[in-house]
Amino acid sequence: MKSRLLILLLFIVTCYSVVAQTAKEVQDTVHHQTILLGAISDIELSQGDYADWFIPEKDNYELNQDLVSRLNSILSEGEYKIKIFLATWCSDSREQVPRFFKLYVALANAPEYEMYALDAKKHMPDFDTNPYAIDRVPIFIIYKDDTEVGRIIETPKDSFEQDLLTILEAVN
Repeated sequence: MKSRLLILLLFIVTCYSVVAQTAKEVQDTVHHQTILLGAISDIELSQGDYADWFIPEKDNYELNQDLVSRLNSILSEGEYKIKIFLATWCSDSREQVPRFFKLYVALANAPEYEMYALDAKKHMPDFDTNPYAIDRVPIFIIYKDDTEVGRIIETPKDSFEQDLLTILEAVN
């Protein structure tokens, strides 16, 4: 009896965790389209209507392999994380987020990431975005040992690889 109760409890907790972390599609009344809202991964972006822009942009982006090698070297030397805030209605997000994932897949020492899809006001339910000072999207916030060390906002100055490398070299 106890084992059945334990199994049922684990099932309920697992289901709740999956539902709590899943992005939802909502109708954006500002941009007049369906958007993703909430915590997401590249999986949601590579499905449905989002795949129409995510997959081609990711596939067509040309990585600088020298910079990828240099990034791998630096990323092996610390505890890095990246928080990504994007909007599926935003043209810069549609361009830069797939490029980030092209790089992410190429990195042997890829950092952990969290990604959040925001609405037109750059908010999402049950998550306070105010501490992140998000006024434009996408925004990639880079952390080393849980301390913010840099941001890539909207569009990189040079390339995604170069801008990330510049940030990481400054803290190493």
